[in-house]
Amino acid sequence: MDEVLQEVKQEHKLYHVETVDKGQPVIDPDVHLRTFDKQGLLSSIEAGVPLKHVDTVDKSQPVIEPDVHVQPNNHKELLQEVRAAAAHAALVREVHAVSDAAGAGDGDEDVEASPIVAQLKHVETADKGQPALDPNAHVGKWDKEGFLQEVAAPHSLRHVEPSQVHDASRPAIPADAHVGENQAKAVLEAIAHGEVPQLRHVEAPQ
Repeated sequence: MDEVLQEVKQEHKLYHVETVDKGQPVIDPDVHLRTFDKQGLLSSIEAGVPLKHVDTVDKSQPVIEPDVHVQPNNHKELLQEVRAAAAHAALVREVHAVSDAAGAGDGDEDVEASPIVAQLKHVETADKGQPALDPNAHVGKWDKEGFLQEVAAPHSLRHVEPSQVHDASRPAIPADAHVGENQAKAVLEAIAHGEVPQLRHVEAPQ
């Protein structure tokens, strides 16, 4: 770094160079620039200019013949009528389908007079809505008040020695079992760094 600074401080022999300055705009010699009288223009605008009278024909409004009468639009009623007709047609198609599935129109009916005829079959129903109770079963009345009084009443409890208590709340772990450290965190860190852990082959159960 010091050598570079010393070299910069030394005097250097420079070559003479002729330059052509093109920074200014190129203006044709025949072009003459004049000063802009802004104040005079503003004064002339404020003074006003006499305007000529002009007759205009306004054609912005639509041309409507005198004998044309515009009536109110019944678009809303038309849409309601179309929806009603579509719903009626859908209902007719559905009844026709039911009629065909039931085997209507065996040749005896007047199809022109009644195009939708459905023949229904008699069906016997068995009501199984109620629960099936055994005839020998008898449902008694629950004495709720007596039960609550019995719970609230004091009871005599017998003494139990600690040696007679068998605590089975803890999990049963064999004496030779050893719990190792979970390597899930290390495996996830290795995968995050692009390392593929070595996996062992496991046979699928038959």
